[in-house]
Amino acid sequence: DIDAAAAGTVAERIGKAGGTAAAMRMDVADAGDRERAVEAAAKLGGLHVLVNAAGILIAELPQDVTPASWAKVFAVNVEGLFFTCQAALPLMRGQKHGRIINFSSTGAKLGTAALISYNASKSAVLAITRGFATQFGREGITANSVLPGIIDTSMWEVINAEVGPMIGFAPGTMMEDRVGRIPVGRAGVPDDVAAVVAFLASEGAAYVNGQSINVCGGLLMS
Repeated sequence: DIDAAAAGTVAERIGKAGGTAAAMRMDVADAGDRERAVEAAAKLGGLHVLVNAAGILIAELPQDVTPASWAKVFAVNVEGLFFTCQAALPLMRGQKHGRIINFSSTGAKLGTAALISYNASKSAVLAITRGFATQFGREGITANSVLPGIIDTSMWEVINAEVGPMIGFAPGTMMEDRVGRIPVGRAGVPDDVAAVVAFLASEGAAYVNGQSINVCGGLLMS
C-alpha cells in the first residue's frame, strides 16, 4: 500500500487471525517498489495470488484533460498494474501456479464524461488481463478482472463530491441517484468485492480464466 500505516494495520489483522503477513509501502508506479514487493513475497514462501487493487482517478471533463493528468492516471492504473503482473511472472511460472486478479471497474463499460481518463485506464486493464490469461493459462496461471460498481468507499466519496457537480448533480447527490438504479437496491460494501476476489484466488476457480466479473448488484448486466 502507498499508505504504510494502512498496510501495517492490515498485516496486524492478518496476524491476529492466525496468518503470516509483512507490510510494506509500495507505489505500483515505481519499478523498485514492484521488485521489492515480489522479493518480499518470495521470502514468505512464494507468490501464488496477485491482487492488483491500486488505482487513482482525476475528475476532469474530456475538454479539460491534459497530457500530464492522463499520464498520471495511466502510470498507476495501467503501467503499474501491467508491470506488477510482469514482475510476478518468474515466481508464478516457476511454481506452475498463480492467480492474477486485476481490478477494473464497471466504468470500463459505462461512460461517465468526467471520469474519461479513469474509465479508459480501466478498459485497458481488461485487455491486459486477457493477454495474460491467454499466454499463461497452460502454465497453471489464471488471470481475471473484477469490475466493482458503486461500492461505499472513499473513492465514491470523491466521485460524489467532485464528479457529480461536473455532470449536473447537486454536490453529494450522484451516489444516491446511481444507487436508485441498482436492482438489489443498495450500494456495495468492500466485503462484496472481497468475496469474489477470494473465490478467484481459490482452487475452486482454477477453470475461470480471462473473465471480467461485474460486482455491481445488477447495475450492469453483461
